[in-house]
Amino acid sequence: MSEYRYVAKGSILDGISIYRIDKNKNYAISTDLHKTYTPLADSSEIDDRTMEWLDNAYERTWGKKPEISEKPVITINDDDTGITKETFIQEILRIFDSSVEYNESEERLYSVKFDQTGTKKLVPFDLLVLRRLAKKLRYFGSLYEASKW
Repeated sequence: MSEYRYVAKGSILDGISIYRIDKNKNYAISTDLHKTYTPLADSSEIDDRTMEWLDNAYERTWGKKPEISEKPVITINDDDTGITKETFIQEILRIFDSSVEYNESEERLYSVKFDQTGTKKLVPFDLLVLRRLAKKLRYFGSLYEASKW
């Protein structure tokens, strides 16, 4: 980790000043691109925008970091058994409406596709979508069972 943080101000035509802040919040300036730094006894010599940049750089690098509390995305308790397979299938049929069919004899979900001639084709339902829906709808059935669909 660097001992200093820098801010450049100015232009090629007017000259560039490099402002520097260290871990002890001491400010310094150089007008010859990092070669010689003159300590600034008073931060009032620095314009407000540059001071804001330097202060932000100081806080990000050496300032006190805020604590982030851990928040679980989803909580499952012992009473939570999720939904049944039948309810899960009904929810999928409701969500995807006429673009999904369930074959009861095969116990398998199919996506309805149409080829260029307009002929209806049944393609096995996408497993990744099925797994995401199972998580969202809280279906805790086995993935082996879901993969057969």
